Amino acid sequence: MPITFAAQEPRDTIPVLLEPGEYDFEIVDAREGRTDRDSLKLKAGTPKLDLKLRIAGQVHVYDHLFFAQTTYWKIDHLLKSIGKHPGDGEVIELDAFDLIGERGLARIKLGKSTSTGQPRNEVDAYVWLHDGDE
Repeated sequence: MPITFAAQEPRDTIPVLLEPGEYDFEIVDAREGRTDRDSLKLKAGTPKLDLKLRIAGQVHVYDHLFFAQTTYWKIDHLLKSIGKHPGDGEVIELDAFDLIGERGLARIKLGKSTSTGQPRNEVDAYVWLHDGDE
């Protein structure tokens, strides 16, 4: 069955970019997966979480958390940021669906798209308030 579509004048899309800094975020989508090929740091088949974050209530940023020894720190930081870190050495199971709706604080930086070279916002790290911070 054909799809009806009313064509419009194509326009350049200009992404909304946030200045580097710390921003509130909400996880609006989360999916489990595996890497599909070897890279310098990861083997094919490495488990991962693909996250879609709403930053400062307005901008979407995508982050990929890989379950590999060299990147466990970022998973620990995410869990601490959203108040779900179980404690040092505790083993937990993460379900992507359960992360949707969680909120925390992220340090955002400017990066470049690997496919287009265009500037984009990226998660540098997940952060949290320390005791005594307001």
